[in-house]
Amino acid sequence: MPDATPEPTPDDAVRALMLVVVAGRAEPEEQVRAKALLDAGDPAALRAWSEAETTLAALAGSLEPVPPPPALRARLMAGIADAATATATAGGVPAAAARRRVTPAAAARGWPWGLVGGAVAAALTAAAFFAWSDAERRSRAQTIAALRAEVAAQREALFSLEADRVRLASLRTALASRAVELVVLAGTPAQPSAHARLLWDADAARFYLYARGLRPAGDAGDYQLWSVDDAGIKRSLAVFDAEADGSVALQLELPGGEGTAVLAAITDEPAGGSPQPTGSFQLLGEFPAGG
Repeated sequence: MPDATPEPTPDDAVRALMLVVVAGRAEPEEQVRAKALLDAGDPAALRAWSEAETTLAALAGSLEPVPPPPALRARLMAGIADAATATATAGGVPAAAARRRVTPAAAARGWPWGLVGGAVAAALTAAAFFAWSDAERRSRAQTIAALRAEVAAQREALFSLEADRVRLASLRTALASRAVELVVLAGTPAQPSAHARLLWDADAARFYLYARGLRPAGDAGDYQLWSVDDAGIKRSLAVFDAEADGSVALQLELPGGEGTAVLAAITDEPAGGSPQPTGSFQLLGEFPAGG
């Protein structure tokens, strides 16, 4: 049965040649022919090379590899030889810009020859390489971000440790002073399990509060520490909340004011505190002999 494949034109032959060369699937003799056409500045060859480079990507994944009919490939090669001879006879001008390194690219749109099946495989390989490179870059970026976050967390921990060291040094100084008074605050019926210690350093104008067993006040409220002097004047010392485990640790400056402190109290107040006590007493304590 005669071969029904239509005869390719010379331009078709050149396009087929450039397609397999750009795709990295050309035989050695095909590479030599393509180079000769490009060096001679053959317009059809230059155009076919550009088409192959820019359109191969659209074919990736759209065609299955199919071997070309042997008769068609033989006729294509013969047509390419004729095109090369015609270019040499016409005296082509060398085109240095056309000399390019043959590299695998993706495959071409609209070309029905089975030759492009190998080009599809080359395109998929290239796509996998670049996808891997992008994944590697993303992984490195994520690693760097994680390391920066860890460094920031370590720095914050160091700052916290330094702050604790300063507080402990200040507390040791206060405990060594004879002017510091210790006030024991006991839980009221509102919070019978709570208790606290208040170190009152009038000389340094500073106090230290340590509490345990105090229920967290939550978002809607706060606790407020008050001192009451011998004239009955109440002064706010701190607005705070307990930790989840019921603990409190405060170190603050004493507010100015006249009078000798005789009582210390903790009340529950609206969030942000109050100018004067409005809630119920949670803990209460007396100064040993007047602050």
